[in-house]
Amino acid sequence: MFTLLIVAVAAVPVLFYVYWAGKDWWFLDPINTFWPAYLLFGVFQPLAFHSGWIELYGEETVLKTLAMFAVAGLSVCAGYRIDARRSLGLRIPVLRGEDAVGRLIVLGLLLVVFGTMAYGYVIGTMGGVESFLSKSRTNVDYNQISISFLSLLPMLPVGLFILMGTCYAVRSYGLLRHIALALTILWGVWCVYSGTRAGIISTAVILVGTIWGRGRRNPGLWTSVLALSIVLVLVGFATSYRGVLYGGQFNSEDSLTEAIDRSLASYAEPGKIGTQKGAEFSIAQAVVLNVPETVPYDYGRMLLELITRPIPRSVWPEKQYPEGQAWDHIHRVAGTAGWVNNAGYLSGPAPSLVGKYYYMGGILGVILGGLWTGIYLNAIRTYIGLYPPIAQLLLAVGCAELGFNEMNNPLILEYSWLPTVGYGLMLVILLSRGRRRANKRTLVAGLPRRSRDYPQLRAAERPLLRAAE
Repeated sequence: MFTLLIVAVAAVPVLFYVYWAGKDWWFLDPINTFWPAYLLFGVFQPLAFHSGWIELYGEETVLKTLAMFAVAGLSVCAGYRIDARRSLGLRIPVLRGEDAVGRLIVLGLLLVVFGTMAYGYVIGTMGGVESFLSKSRTNVDYNQISISFLSLLPMLPVGLFILMGTCYAVRSYGLLRHIALALTILWGVWCVYSGTRAGIISTAVILVGTIWGRGRRNPGLWTSVLALSIVLVLVGFATSYRGVLYGGQFNSEDSLTEAIDRSLASYAEPGKIGTQKGAEFSIAQAVVLNVPETVPYDYGRMLLELITRPIPRSVWPEKQYPEGQAWDHIHRVAGTAGWVNNAGYLSGPAPSLVGKYYYMGGILGVILGGLWTGIYLNAIRTYIGLYPPIAQLLLAVGCAELGFNEMNNPLILEYSWLPTVGYGLMLVILLSRGRRRANKRTLVAGLPRRSRDYPQLRAAERPLLRAAE
């Protein structure tokens, strides 16, 4: 039965791309980051610790949790294809106007300058370039650096992202495009050197997204395979060799072949993907085992944290964290976490879509949560398609991670993606609007006429066009 359920879970993404994605497939669609996380949590982790799961939670819980993953995947597929997604995507306010290329170039250059100045300050505080590079990232004391300057560091990759997206979409700034490409690759090399896995992934998304994403293009199969292989090796390398890169050198006796082998092997080591009890599949099993027999259904109370978290402690000294409290309860009952966060709650890995929605309402919660996830991800895709080419490309690359977020820990948009990416991205789009007049070309710029959604979107856009004109 275990093997049968594993096959069933693994088959869901295959069915989605064969029967649901069809001709509308675009590699920057947010749902394309949902399925890898789905397979990681629902297939790879169960296989990696199969015997351990049975010992910890019992065979019945393992099988039931796998069944919930299959139900969740099918629900997402159904939600992605139902008509509600169109009305939702078209109701989100659109920042009207065409792309002002000159403004985008200026914004990108300013962010690169500010980010570079912030790095210059950090390096200077560390005693200069030689002193800064003489230590591995794990030995750098960032406590002596102003938090304000540290918050400016991400401006550098964001500025490069804007320049790359603009130059590759317009194709009129050859020299600047080559400079931006070289600097982005150099930034990626720095991320490898400093052992920043998120930076490596972000660099890959920027490069592949901006170079191939314009005009809803898709990279070829071999390009995709090569890019994914490089990212996997580099992320594994950063995991395995963090701490041996310093002084501008690779301080290890491993050969290139040995380094690649060790980097790939890191994905199969429990300590690299989270301890057995702390893996995402483990959290989902803990929920399935203990809810509602030991821990009552949450019924969505944890979502109140979307309201409470933004309130400063200076205003509310005894501020509550409903989601933190909910997961603290699970962790204390199941023993799935040992780290106490600043709010005093036990905190562990993300619960995954299955764990969170099952905690809210059992199998019905998983079904409804899966349906909502499919509707939401396709609404984002539809909304992106309403922007002119450059803004659409920037939004698509910036929103690509939302699928992973929804599989990893759903409904945390307001305090994860929005403050770190969303607000800044929308501000850039707002500042780069030119002529404030909607037209047919800008509203459906990114939606190919062969798309099955084209007639419905054109009909829905008529009132938008009349209002704009």
